[in-house]
Amino acid sequence: MTRVLARILHLSDLHFGAKNQRVMWRDLAHHIRNDIRPDVAFVTGDIVDTPKTKYFIEAKSALGDLKCAYEGEERTPHVFVCPGNHDRYFYGNRFGMSWPWGKHFDYYFGDYMARQPVSVDIGQSLRLAVAAIDTTENCRYFARGGLSEETLKRLEATVAHGGNEKHTRTLYVLLMHHHLVPIAELERNHDGFFRPFLNATTMVSNPGSVLQTLTNGKYDIVLHGHEHAFNVARYARVSDTALNTTIIAAPSSTGVVTGKGSEINESRFNVLDLDADETLWLSSMRGTTTDEKNKSGESKVNVRCCFKTLTFDALGICARTRARTPIKGFAGFTSTRKISTFRYCAPIRTT
Repeated sequence: MTRVLARILHLSDLHFGAKNQRVMWRDLAHHIRNDIRPDVAFVTGDIVDTPKTKYFIEAKSALGDLKCAYEGEERTPHVFVCPGNHDRYFYGNRFGMSWPWGKHFDYYFGDYMARQPVSVDIGQSLRLAVAAIDTTENCRYFARGGLSEETLKRLEATVAHGGNEKHTRTLYVLLMHHHLVPIAELERNHDGFFRPFLNATTMVSNPGSVLQTLTNGKYDIVLHGHEHAFNVARYARVSDTALNTTIIAAPSSTGVVTGKGSEINESRFNVLDLDADETLWLSSMRGTTTDEKNKSGESKVNVRCCFKTLTFDALGICARTRARTPIKGFAGFTSTRKISTFRYCAPIRTT
């Protein structure tokens, strides 16, 4: 593995307020601060389980802790978020009105949202142009999402503000909550009675218009969450095949299962590393318990969670040549936490 110049963390669907979520977040936050140590952290919606004041306060405090400087370093990570349906409506479902009590998502997380592309310098030469949108803005019922014409027009104007002139490579990143493309993992029970209804609440209601807008706006990467499933896809139109958008979905980073609460083995999150050879690699990580032996030789389950995933085959694509490259090896972050990865390379556009 070549030297990592910059690291991006993708979290989603934290669901503060869900059963057992607080314990799961404790272990996840410890791992992020001590092992992952990202330059930038993105959270793609459903930060709280339902929009109650106490959950917003807890979530803002937790994400604020991620912004603190790392021990022994002056480096301070950036944190950006976008809202999800659970951040807007009663347990994620709209029944004719918004949550009527207390202050809303924007009051607590308005400073964390980049409504216009904001330039963030990371590493030695990479600049992120980050924008976040609210896919619940056109939600009329239940957990649906959609974007207005006004938002689509704004997305095409991808002019980033700020940044340092020495950072010459720009990666345009969009944060959203609902899906843009179907995910095979969610279609296993395609004949189920409720499946057509669930499909209707998974994707934005106008995905074709959104995808066309993103290619026009030259966004490189879209990060989203919503249905707690991992996925990577690319979208490009025939008329502009030189420019494509990589769409990355993250499951619930705190392992929340609807109706059950947080479960360690369901916890997953994504890490994107910018390597010194100018490629961007995606690692998908999963929470797991460790099997240990006590003094009497009996097996026990560690109360803390470590993070690892299965290793999948993937095709790496170099940023410059876009040629086939072998899968890179991976070294564990620490000797005590077993971490293997799914490595996927996305091209970076030079501007």
